[in-house]
Amino acid sequence: MVYSNIYFRRKAKISPAVYVLAGLSFCLAVIVSVSKMPKVTRIVRLNLPQNEIVNLMPKQAGFYWETDQAEPGWVLLTNTKTGETSVNFDERDLNGKKNPYLRHYAVASGLAQNTVYEYRILTDKGQYLAPRDKPFVFKTPEETRDVSYGKPVYGRVYKPNGVPAEGAFVLVSFKNAFPLLTFVKASGEWLVPMTVLFDRETRKQVTINDEEQIKIQIIQDKTSTSLTAFAGSAAPVAQTIMLGKDYTLLARENVLAAQTGPAEKPGTSVRIIYPRENAIIPVGKPIIKGLGVAGADVIVNINSKPEFAFRTKVDAKGEWLILPQQNIPAGGYVLTITTIDEKRNKLTMRRNFNIAKSGEQVLGDATGSPTLAPTAASTPTLAPTGTTPVPTAIIPTVPATTPTYAMVSPTITPPRTGGSVAPLFLTSFALLIIGSGLLLVF
Repeated sequence: MVYSNIYFRRKAKISPAVYVLAGLSFCLAVIVSVSKMPKVTRIVRLNLPQNEIVNLMPKQAGFYWETDQAEPGWVLLTNTKTGETSVNFDERDLNGKKNPYLRHYAVASGLAQNTVYEYRILTDKGQYLAPRDKPFVFKTPEETRDVSYGKPVYGRVYKPNGVPAEGAFVLVSFKNAFPLLTFVKASGEWLVPMTVLFDRETRKQVTINDEEQIKIQIIQDKTSTSLTAFAGSAAPVAQTIMLGKDYTLLARENVLAAQTGPAEKPGTSVRIIYPRENAIIPVGKPIIKGLGVAGADVIVNINSKPEFAFRTKVDAKGEWLILPQQNIPAGGYVLTITTIDEKRNKLTMRRNFNIAKSGEQVLGDATGSPTLAPTAASTPTLAPTGTTPVPTAIIPTVPATTPTYAMVSPTITPPRTGGSVAPLFLTSFALLIIGSGLLLVF
């Protein structure tokens, strides 16, 4: 009986070291779990140089903003009716990697029409918010089947060294409507469909005609170009744009000058508009444009090596357009067009022009003034010895909707500083337990 009591008493006794180890394990587990919890992003309210909702659609929205320094950025969007949220990264961020940019563009799709949304612009430093630490707000419009403008606005843009301005932002604005945005392709070409535009205040659809003015901004890094033109003159922008220069294409008198060149026949409306006689063109893909008899075929040849040949049709308004897809080497050339006149007689016209070497400075208009308000050109078809001159275009990968409330630039206030003291407190508590356990053991 004595031995049994001693045996059971010893078995029931637990060493103090076990308590110490258990307490230490618990504290370490708490510290690790706290450290893995998402950190609360501190608020940073700074002035954004530009903050816009772009590409407004009833079920999509695009977000364009600029920052003073290159940094990653994304958008946290909240449906104020349902509370649903979504995170929308920059369109150029692939495979989950967030890259630093000065100018950012994110797209949210699958939205509800006629609904108020809140959004916050997030960075590694914190959040960009409106005054009083409020999120930015916009409202999607209602569905519509009407068309604001039936023609796309498009053109080409190059850097001063003759290299295409690939990746540059193109923003097209019209009065108080939300702007439209796209990127420049590797070829230097860009295209913005003007199908649907909504007013910033009313969220009602607006319409445009050829005679109304639009503004085009082309931005890359810290270099920008501003172009003001009639809508009809920008479909397409006939003049090649050089990044860093501003353009105003509103002078009506230039239309007459463009239509009275030597490549025309008296008594007929058939003529070559671009390129102008003896024009020096800074890029290898000149815009070829003219007038003719509606419905007639136009065959265009350029005496290059290899020879370029194109075929297209004159549209209902008597205009035709060709955009070569291959570069023509530097040098002097003769452009020849073959078509018919109003009496169905065969007609041939010629025009001399030059392609400048890469890097050469070009003075004056290379392809003529683009102030003529053209209509939508028919799609050119390729003659057997050429390539299809269908104008390639940059269309935003995901059209986005534009909010209805005017955007508010946040004001600068000092950021909230400080951090969580929980890890320090728990570490101190763990050290106290360890110390107590050592005293009990020894």
